[in-house]
Amino acid sequence: MLNIEKRFLSKVTIDATCGCWNWKGSCFDFGYGRFHVKSKSVLAHRWAYSFYKGEIPDKMCVCHTCDNPKCANPDHLFLGTPKTNAEDKVIKNRQARGEKIRKLKLNKEQASEIISSDKSLPDLAKQYGVSYGVIWGIKRKKSYKWAA
Repeated sequence: MLNIEKRFLSKVTIDATCGCWNWKGSCFDFGYGRFHVKSKSVLAHRWAYSFYKGEIPDKMCVCHTCDNPKCANPDHLFLGTPKTNAEDKVIKNRQARGEKIRKLKLNKEQASEIISSDKSLPDLAKQYGVSYGVIWGIKRKKSYKWAA
């Protein structure tokens, strides 16, 4: 066993029930394991795929059959295009919706208040500290549809 493989394996805990190699080292903000190789941070599951299964072609994603972002078990990993990765997420109902979307500027209550308000769009934009376009999208039910 190579030293790098030993170091990698020292950062996983194997879940006997599902077989996931759960990453116990540091993680990126979005929940995936972070593995340091030659002074560079890489996604742990991508490193595991390339080490145990082979090269990852350009523009390909390493996807999880187990849908566990902390899993680095190469047997749970497969290659996919960004499109197939997104489709997999939708099929498995894992995509962010509503307030789970990170870049939202308003919450459900605020969007509901805007929908029912009689104030002008510029006044609402100023009141909530967002752009006219955000208010327009809410009022026209183009965005924040889940808040209505």
